[in-house]
Amino acid sequence: MIKIKNALLMICGIILMSSCGTKYPGYETNENGLYYKFFSKDEKSTVKPKVSDYVVVKLVQKIKDSAMFNSAEVYADRGGMAQYFIEDFKFNGCLEEGLVMMSVGDSASFIINSDSIIKYFFENDTSGQFPRNAMITFDIKLMKIRSKAQVDAERDSLYSAYMKAAGNDEQQKGGRAGTHYK
Repeated sequence: MIKIKNALLMICGIILMSSCGTKYPGYETNENGLYYKFFSKDEKSTVKPKVSDYVVVKLVQKIKDSAMFNSAEVYADRGGMAQYFIEDFKFNGCLEEGLVMMSVGDSASFIINSDSIIKYFFENDTSGQFPRNAMITFDIKLMKIRSKAQVDAERDSLYSAYMKAAGNDEQQKGGRAGTHYK
């Protein structure tokens, strides 16, 4: 009887341990080790950003429970939205991998190890930005996808408007512009 009781306890323990999933409850892991969790997902949308697109997002970046960056505060003049360029994936489990999983209107959370970010972006010198081996959480809502051509056209339009306002209608695209301060 004791052997059966111990065997049942061991089976229950194994089942309980195997149901724990990832070390971050509620998160799934992709093949490259990116932890992700969708809060809302448009299953009908097939339009997703790709490498070389820009995405307009609402973003909160945090370590543990402390927010390090909140686009709503930093970009309040832009409706709390930040624009982010999707580059080639620089390391396994990078944020870009998560962004290309999303559609407009989706909101999700991604967890990335700070050591990956430090190695790629800061060449091992974070100047105190990120502690080593910390897990950084990015909570993101994807607001809009913009092509590189759209962003370039907007930039060219702003450049032309600036040159006209400066009284230099003759300035050609690719020319040099200067600003003089009094």
